[in-house]
Amino acid sequence: MTTPIFKLLILIKRRPGSSIQAFRDYYENHHSKLGGDIGAKVGMIHYARRYLEPLNGGELEYDVLTECWFTDPERFEMIAAALARGEVSPEIAADEARFMDRTKTRFLKVVEYESEM
Repeated sequence: MTTPIFKLLILIKRRPGSSIQAFRDYYENHHSKLGGDIGAKVGMIHYARRYLEPLNGGELEYDVLTECWFTDPERFEMIAAALARGEVSPEIAADEARFMDRTKTRFLKVVEYESEM
C-alpha cells in the first residue's frame, strides 16, 4: 500500500468587480507568500494554485482551486477541523478580504493514493 497524501482543496472566487488578472496577480505576488509561510509552519508539504478557465466561455463559479498537501494525518485533521469551524489566522482573513469573495470559499478534504502505471 502506498503512503497516503492528505489534501485540502479550496475553491475560491474573486471579489465582485475584480478582474481575473488582478485576482491572479494579487494571489501569486502577495497572498501565496503568506499561505506558504503559514503552511510551512503547520506541516504543509505542497502548495499549488490551479487557475480555472472555462473551455466554452462564460463565468465560472470559482476562479481557482488551491491545493494544500500534508503527509501527517493528525496535522491535516487539525487544520481541516479549524477551517470547518471558520478559523483562519487574522492576517490571512484580512488579506483574503482584499481579493476574494470569502462567502463563496469552499473547503474539501481528499485522501489520495497513487498507483504506478
